Amino acid sequence: MSEPLPEAVLRSERLVLRPYLPQDADDVQRACNDPLIRRWIPLPDPYDSAAARAWVTDLSHRPRRSGTGSMFAVAARDDGRLVAAFGLHGIGRDRLAEIGYWVAPWARGNGYAAEAARRLARHAFDDLGVGRVEILVEPANAASHRVAVRAGCSHEGLRASAGAHGERRVDLVAWRLLPDDSYPAPRLLPDPAECSDGVVTARAARPADAGDAFVERSDPEYARWATPGGPAAPPQSVEEELQRLLELDWRWLAGQAARFAVVDTATGSYAGGIGVYPSSPVWQAAIIGYSMHPAFRGRGMLRRALPMVCRWAFAEAGFARLEASVAVGNVASLRVAEAAGFRREGILRQVQPLADGRTDHVLYSLLPGDLP
Repeated sequence: MSEPLPEAVLRSERLVLRPYLPQDADDVQRACNDPLIRRWIPLPDPYDSAAARAWVTDLSHRPRRSGTGSMFAVAARDDGRLVAAFGLHGIGRDRLAEIGYWVAPWARGNGYAAEAARRLARHAFDDLGVGRVEILVEPANAASHRVAVRAGCSHEGLRASAGAHGERRVDLVAWRLLPDDSYPAPRLLPDPAECSDGVVTARAARPADAGDAFVERSDPEYARWATPGGPAAPPQSVEEELQRLLELDWRWLAGQAARFAVVDTATGSYAGGIGVYPSSPVWQAAIIGYSMHPAFRGRGMLRRALPMVCRWAFAEAGFARLEASVAVGNVASLRVAEAAGFRREGILRQVQPLADGRTDHVLYSLLPGDLP
C-alpha cells in the first residue's frame, strides 16, 4: 500500500474541487441516474440513496487513503452546488495518472469540465509529482473528446479493446497532457463552416444523417468503387454507418478527417458527402473524397458543393494542396474533380484493390489559385 495522498481543496475561476461531503449525496444520486452519464460509466442500477451515501462518506475517500488516486466533488463557487465529479486514477510508481469525470445534467454547457480538468492536471503535476496525465474516452463519446481538447490535451491514438463497460470490452481514444505542453493544444482541423450558394449547402455530417448515408454508401455504384474492408467500405447496416458518424467527432478533433454532408438547400434533404483527410500535416496536404446519394445523381450538386468545401480547406483549415485520387473508370467522379478545378498530375498504376481486381487511378491536385 502506498502512502496516503494529501487531502486537497483546489480552486479555479468558477469552481472548487474538494472532498465529498455527506450533503452531496442527493445530487450524486440524481446525477448518477442520468441516462447520459450511465451510458458511459458503469454504475449500480438503480443508483439508490444508499449507494450515494456510501460514495460520499466512504468509497470516494478510499483511493486517497491508499495512495492510488483522489476523488473530487466539483462545486460552483457562486452557490456551492455540486456540478461535476472528477478523479485522478491509477497513480503509481510510473508517475502516470488518468482523469475521469462526469458533469451533472443541470450544469452542462458551461465549460465546467474543461476548467476542472485543467485545474486537476496542474494539481497532479505540481503537487503530486505526476509526469503524465491521460484522458481515455470511448470513440462515440463526442462531448468528452471536446473536454479533453479544451483542457489542452493532444491526441495519441486508439487503444483497441482497452477498456471495459460491464462485461463488454470497448475501444478507448487516448488523449494526453504533459507538464510542459503548450496551452491550448493545437488543432489541425477547425469545425467546418456551413456554406451555401443558395442551391446546395455543405455542413458538418451528423448522426442524424445515418439513414441517408447508409443508402448512399450501400448503393451498388458506390460499392463498385469502394475498397473492400477499407475505412470507406460500404456499411453493412444503418447501425454501422451511425457508429462511423458517432466516431467522427474524435477523428475530427484528432486531425484525421472532416466529413461534410451535401444538402439540397430548398428541401434540407441529404444529397451526398465530401470528406477531407489530412495526408501530410507538415506539407499541409489533404485528400478529398466524395460521393452522391443515388436520388440526387445527375443534378450537378457535387460540382457546386466541392469548390465550397475546398475553399474551407484552404482558407479555414490551412491546407496548401488538395489531392483527389479517382479510379480511371469512374467517369462521373473524374468529371466532378475537373469541374472543381482539379488538375491531372499522372496515373497511379494498379493502386486500388476492388472486388473484381486492382485498378489504376488518376491523381489530381488543387491549389488555391486553381479554384473556378
